[in-house]
Amino acid sequence: MSKKDLGLIVALVLVIIGIAAAGFFARQKAALPGTGGTTQTATSTNERPAVPEIIPAFTPEVPKNAALTPPAVDIKPDPGETKRQGFYGVKATKNGYDPAVLTVGRGNIVTIDFTAVDNAYDMFSESFGFYITAPKGETKQISFKAGTVGSFLFECRDHCPSGGKIQGQLIVIP
Repeated sequence: MSKKDLGLIVALVLVIIGIAAAGFFARQKAALPGTGGTTQTATSTNERPAVPEIIPAFTPEVPKNAALTPPAVDIKPDPGETKRQGFYGVKATKNGYDPAVLTVGRGNIVTIDFTAVDNAYDMFSESFGFYITAPKGETKQISFKAGTVGSFLFECRDHCPSGGKIQGQLIVIP
């Protein structure tokens, strides 16, 4: 076998590896929420979250019966300001997020104390641009501004219970 033949074989092998890697990364991207992949929900009755089975990533509609979720701590604005800061506790278990629905006011700063109860879990929101993960028994914190009225999805992305998905909804009211 000549050097030319060996070089051709090596180039061919590299092209095949490149095609395989591109296919792998395309499948990984399709599995991410909001990138065209599918979202699965728990099918066992006792593991179903207390929200609809399929939640769109965003809808501008706000449920008519939406009432503000009382925060654990509510920091009122200074005189002349309208922006409030609320601290909300969200726990993740094999049965889902608790609470599965948070309702906040538009313009408020939302701080979530995220606790993974019985395993490591994460919380992801493409709309608000956050991803937080917590090891079993630990609490992590994330803050963001609720600037747009509507209903938004949050869900587990990487650390989900028994390979299933858990989802929740953040509702921002005017």
